[in-house]
Amino acid sequence: MVAIVGNATQVTSNVILTGFISISYSFQPEINRLWQLGSFNAYDIEKTTQISINVSNYGGASTAVPLAASNSCEDSSAQMVISIIPAACVADSVAYITNQLMFINSYSYSKDYKGWGQESWSLQSKPSLEGYTGEIYMLQGIATGDRLIGPDIVSNDGIVLTGSDGIALNDGQGYDISVSAGDLSIGEFGEKEFGVITQVGAAIGKEDGRRGSANASIPHQAIYL
Repeated sequence: MVAIVGNATQVTSNVILTGFISISYSFQPEINRLWQLGSFNAYDIEKTTQISINVSNYGGASTAVPLAASNSCEDSSAQMVISIIPAACVADSVAYITNQLMFINSYSYSKDYKGWGQESWSLQSKPSLEGYTGEIYMLQGIATGDRLIGPDIVSNDGIVLTGSDGIALNDGQGYDISVSAGDLSIGEFGEKEFGVITQVGAAIGKEDGRRGSANASIPHQAIYL
């Protein structure tokens, strides 16, 4: 087993400039076995691989990323270039990532009334299909999400939200209520608005006495040409 030393692990990104909290990544093949009648052996194997990365950082450390659904065969603009060089306790070989182009699948922001806000990003690379010699593009769909609203909410929760018709400020509103039994029986009420997301990132870090929560889902589809 390899132990990773966090404070010696180096992470750089063109979107997140500093303030990394945690990071995890995986590189796993999706194997399609072409089974055939009359044999326990596969006729052939199709292998597609992608890199998945999850990263979180303190608010105030990132730059904004504009989102726009694709209207032509070109790569999505929801991109992040990232490098990860982990430090290991033993001399085992540990996979690292250098200047890897990733596409942002989801973004979230959270902050309590005290302390620093945090951003979380889910990233995925282009698929790599063994033996494929054509072009592969990652097309971006329409991003949607939600945010908390009210007088106690932070000044910047890292998303820009609008209505689906491009005119309304949002598509609808709702709320969450939670309460638990206990010595104080404290609960929480939060109003939310839902809509189309046109930008993620650059959320605020420290803003005492205010809270925040925002989420964005950014669909991507690989096409092979």
